[in-house]
Amino acid sequence: MGCDGLHKFLSDLPVECWSNAYCLGCRYGDMCSNIAESFNSWIKEAKGMPIATLVNWIRLKIMDQMSKRKLKGATYKGFICPRLEKKVMASIRSGVQWRITKSGDMEWEFFDGTHTHVVNIAKFQCSCKVWFNEQFPCEHAIACMHSNKINVYEYINPYFRIASFRTSYDRPIKPIPDYDKPIDVATGDLVNPPTVLGKKAGTPKKKRIPNIGSASFKRPITCSNCHTQAHHNKTTCPHPPAKKQC
Repeated sequence: MGCDGLHKFLSDLPVECWSNAYCLGCRYGDMCSNIAESFNSWIKEAKGMPIATLVNWIRLKIMDQMSKRKLKGATYKGFICPRLEKKVMASIRSGVQWRITKSGDMEWEFFDGTHTHVVNIAKFQCSCKVWFNEQFPCEHAIACMHSNKINVYEYINPYFRIASFRTSYDRPIKPIPDYDKPIDVATGDLVNPPTVLGKKAGTPKKKRIPNIGSASFKRPITCSNCHTQAHHNKTTCPHPPAKKQC
């Protein structure tokens, strides 16, 4: 809320459009565009290729990635993926120091030192709404289940299980030979680039312009020369002091 105009911008939007706590859908822990950023960086070296060649290059990258992840999944042991296993252990450790009070057979009150939360295991719900949004038990629910000797893994969405990870990469992408295709199709020369009207002079930009959320923030400093808050100091000040006359 600290940026200029951000408070007014968000106040005009429904809270379910920008707040994770009021999101009406299940995001499985993701509420960002990082996947698109990662993919753009992944294919950076192939962006200048012809269309058919670019698609084939992406196919080879995904084929190689799926093969590696299939081998990686075969090494996993346990019930859920290692990263999520660490998350469960961290929630158990943090929940030891907080107050947990049982209300019913499957309901607890959890006090974390600041706020009180209501956890209902039977309904897969917590008042913090993290369990619903991420479809993975929040730290309050995990702590309640652990303190009452309830198996946490029985209440984790099958999406996060190792079996689901292995199934995702179980069917590999098959190699596609090109020796029986026309030479222009195999090399990608058949698909011509689109006609662009009013093309700007110079080399097209390949680096994406970052949005406000991903751009780095520069903290303004106070210049000891002009005594204003800006992004310069007295050495780089555009208004140097007048030289003393002898």
